[in-house]
Order: sequence, then C-alpha cells, then structure tokens
Amino acid sequence: MKNNIGLFRKKNGFSMQELATRVGTSQQQIDRLEKSQRRLTAEWMDRLSKALNCKPTDLIDFSTEDRVVSKVETAIAKVIGAIETKFSNMVREFADDEQYEISFKPPKKDFGKKFFALVVEGGAFKGYPDNSELIFTQAKTSKSIASLQEKPADFAAASGKNNSYKFQVGDQIFEGQLVKSIRNE
Repeated sequence: MKNNIGLFRKKNGFSMQELATRVGTSQQQIDRLEKSQRRLTAEWMDRLSKALNCKPTDLIDFSTEDRVVSKVETAIAKVIGAIETKFSNMVREFADDEQYEISFKPPKKDFGKKFFALVVEGGAFKGYPDNSELIFTQAKTSKSIASLQEKPADFAAASGKNNSYKFQVGDQIFEGQLVKSIRNE
C-alpha cells in the first residue's frame, strides 16, 4: 500500500537518517517503509506520526489511481539479518522489530516455498553491493553446535556449483542456495 511518509518527511525538512534517529530505527528501515517494502503497522504509524507531527491516518495514501492488480506470481522471503562486512561475512541478526518480508518474482527453477533473505551491509558480499537484498532458499535450519570450528571468514563460503551457503544467525544455522538478488541504491 502506498503511503505519505516521504511527503511528510520532506515537508518537515528531515533526511531519512534524521527521521530514523527521531523514531529510533535505521535509515534503511525508513527507506523500506517509504517504498512500501515493509508493512506500515499501527505501531509504525504511531511512532512516525509523532516524529512527523501528523495524524497516523495521514500517513496512508488512500488514492486508487495507481493501484494495479498484479497477476504475476510472487514469493515472500523474510529478511532476518545483514552480512556486515566484506572481510568476514559475519551475519548480524535483526531484532524482531527490524525483520521484514519482501515479495519477489520466484525463480523459474523449483526451489520450494521457503525463503530467507539477508541485506549486504558495510561493503560488498561476493560482488553484490551494499544494501543489496540476497534471497536464499531455506533448505534447512539447525541449532548451532558449539563444537563447530569454522572460521567466520569461511562460514558463509559457497559449497559446490549450486551456490549453497551456510550462515549462523543467532543460535541457528541457515542453509540454502542463493536464488535472487535485489539491488537497492
């Protein structure tokens, strides 16, 4: 659903970072909210309206002129964290209020229905630039085993020709194949 966050942000003379600071979140989250890539919940409307000096309902764009019903099949991936650096490929787990879902056109190859995504943050990851969202199949998850001795730099290494990766996110290991990248500028 379209919204008026950007309109009110500019009207108040705030950059995305300034609004993020006032709301207590990241610039990246404000960008996603403005682009309707993250659901505008009642909690977000309350927080944003206080910072933007407007009513929560003012943030919703009720116009219908640009709405198009899409018949293209879409899939959903939950963005669970960020690959923080181009040097160690460490994953920073997002807090529950930072996690969000993105919809995308599923790949032609049948990978199943479960996907997860990570944001590239703090440099490039395998040639994907900062702020790219990388979507992986969710082949399996397992609990982290303390005896795993992989080095952080090797943990997210690809294994084989199928671009299969393992990431430790919190206390879980996520395994899957890279199926799509969404490059954000």
